[in-house]
Amino acid sequence: MAWSDSAGGFYIFGGWDSFFDGFNDLYLYVHEANQWQQITPHGTVPSRRSSHSMAWSDAAGGFYIFGGTDGSDYLNDLYFYAREANLWQQITANGPAPSPRRRRSMVWSDSAGGFYIFGGYYGSELNDLYLYHHEANLWQQITANGPAPSPRRRRSMVWSDSAGGFYIFGGYDGSGRLNDLYLYHHEANQWWQVRPTGTPPGPRSSHSMAWSDAAGGFYIFGGYESGEYLNYLNDAYLYLREANQWQLITPSGTAPTPRYGHSMAWSDAAGGFYIFGGTDGSRLNDLYLYVQEVYDTSTWTMSTGTTLTSTLTTVTTVTSTLTTTTTTVVDVSAEVAAVALSSGSSSLCLALVLCLLCRRRLRFQEAARRRKEDFKLSNPLAVKHFVLYADVRLVRYEFLEEIFGAGKPWPRRQEAEEMKMEDGRTALVTRDELRSLWYSAEKRKFFQDADERVEVHLCSISHAWEAMEHPDAWRYQLQEAVLRLSHLDGLVWIFYDFTSLPQYPRTTAQQHACFHRALGNMHLLYAHDLVNVLVMDQLTKEADSQRLEQDLQVEIFIQSQGGVGLVHTYELTVNDNLYLVRGWCQAERLWANLREGVDNVVPEPPELFAKRLDTFVFTHRSDTNAVRDLQRKVFEEKTEATTKLRFDKLPPDQIPILCAALPHYSKLEILTISRTRLQETGIAAILRSRATLVVLVDCDLDDQEATTMLEILEKEATAVKQLELGRNDRISQEIRLSLTVAALKNNIKLLLKAKTTPDIEMGKPEVKKSIVSL
Repeated sequence: MAWSDSAGGFYIFGGWDSFFDGFNDLYLYVHEANQWQQITPHGTVPSRRSSHSMAWSDAAGGFYIFGGTDGSDYLNDLYFYAREANLWQQITANGPAPSPRRRRSMVWSDSAGGFYIFGGYYGSELNDLYLYHHEANLWQQITANGPAPSPRRRRSMVWSDSAGGFYIFGGYDGSGRLNDLYLYHHEANQWWQVRPTGTPPGPRSSHSMAWSDAAGGFYIFGGYESGEYLNYLNDAYLYLREANQWQLITPSGTAPTPRYGHSMAWSDAAGGFYIFGGTDGSRLNDLYLYVQEVYDTSTWTMSTGTTLTSTLTTVTTVTSTLTTTTTTVVDVSAEVAAVALSSGSSSLCLALVLCLLCRRRLRFQEAARRRKEDFKLSNPLAVKHFVLYADVRLVRYEFLEEIFGAGKPWPRRQEAEEMKMEDGRTALVTRDELRSLWYSAEKRKFFQDADERVEVHLCSISHAWEAMEHPDAWRYQLQEAVLRLSHLDGLVWIFYDFTSLPQYPRTTAQQHACFHRALGNMHLLYAHDLVNVLVMDQLTKEADSQRLEQDLQVEIFIQSQGGVGLVHTYELTVNDNLYLVRGWCQAERLWANLREGVDNVVPEPPELFAKRLDTFVFTHRSDTNAVRDLQRKVFEEKTEATTKLRFDKLPPDQIPILCAALPHYSKLEILTISRTRLQETGIAAILRSRATLVVLVDCDLDDQEATTMLEILEKEATAVKQLELGRNDRISQEIRLSLTVAALKNNIKLLLKAKTTPDIEMGKPEVKKSIVSL
């Protein structure tokens, strides 16, 4: 089972039925439609099999299948399914391939550029580790440092970007079930045995695992305990990575029956994980969804849909614990395609439950639709909606003045929540204050309330983390914030990630949810027109190197103490990478450039930004894809809604970016550029844009640039209806007349204004007459 964001659902391939007949069919479950689709690809289809592994890859645009058993032999063949081409390909890779095996684990890693395979069974249990390199089409056996997990099969495995590697839990070692936990770190090539606190899951095998960024850890469900395949499980656990803690999860709703050998996949779109099939003594093809943090609760939901001819069994109705005699199909909503119900009073109860679940699903979808509208950059209240939804806490400017005056640094969010100012107010803006925030459409400003007496300025600070433990231990950024925001009248509420978001370690589900929700729409705090953005693109060592020589103390979280404590700045892990080479900093800077009023920088198109990504530095290299995708989302949302563009004093290096960016502005009407040398390429891009009014003022246009303009007007169709060339005296009279004739032929109103002559509007009758006489 493999989830695909691009497909909007998960794929299932192969498996056994109750008679141990193998399958090689492929199904897609579409989340939004709540519908199964049988897929019939082209190409070389993998043979019938079970106990294989499957992993989706965004980079490859599809999923890989490796190994398993066809009932008589163990396999080590490798196949790839390309989603857009709907094509199976058998892959013949270079390098020593893993031996044939079944019941091994497989995870894709963007950091590694491929997928890992660990362990399995081939006559005996295995604990070897292989990496398949996608681009090189190469197998590599990995010899890692540290104590490796013992040989095992039927264990589960999940990749974690935040951990920089994958976790392995439990399994069967040939003599008994296990419940140990290991982490393999990709960059360090190191195994670690992890010993969490809390009550761990019992020893088990054939369970399932799924990582959740929203939860900050992974879930484990089901499997079976030690014994002869008798004690099946349906318990659920959450491992919190930063807290290094197990939690037993007890959701509401009807849980799946105890089972093993099932499949499991996390879905951000669904806000939880899906469980499909498995066996509880007989083969299953039921589908369940665990929804995380719905109205501050967690719940199991049984998903229905168009009937799936399962890869595990030929059951064609939704199974339930009720005794059924006759089945009927009841249409409960547009979202629930079909559901099998039994007759009698038990049927009525089941129908009622399904209707309630359907209503809940519709409420979730409606809430998601409203949230999408609420968070649009064109919505003036988007920032207010976002900070309330994600529980982002803004910092009062007066609090910054107080701690700066006292020589203290920024506090973590966890400590700032308990802090108060000298006048008794909280250091952080309260949720009630945010709810009362009033937007005046007439004034295009925020106010404390509807009386519109006290203006509120929303601000964000884009900055580098100068040490791993604290972003601003030397207080330079704090000083800059106090100085650069001092001119604002009214209330100033500031977003600064270290103080506004929960920091490491995030020990509660609420803290993880806050952090995850904030990252999903972080661009709103930098790209929204109503946010003042302070870009602090200098490190302390560049701006005020003498500060580094001071022996300062700063409060940080100390792992060994399990809490915060004071350390000297010389004890910190310093990060010397400049602001301009850091990936997230570059993204924030680009988002800020998309705001109205920023006119000396052209918003960089996604295709150009993507080419530069490899030159940026990321704390977690896996953040590359997140930054790339979010930058594309923000750019496209902004450009699709923009009708007016204005640039002033663009430097020469911005002209190629302008040429690449203009085709993205599909609704552009007015384009104004001043005091900029555009060159021929810039002129061509402007006239080929969708702007109907083009104003070029003081751009020092010469005959070469004007000739390019003339050639396009004579030979190409253009959207331009009015062209104003103000104060561009280097165009010769001959070229001016030729431009005038070309403009008249294309019914374009041309306005030529010299620095020393009155305006001449080409298009008036008297001008036409004079041109004819010429």
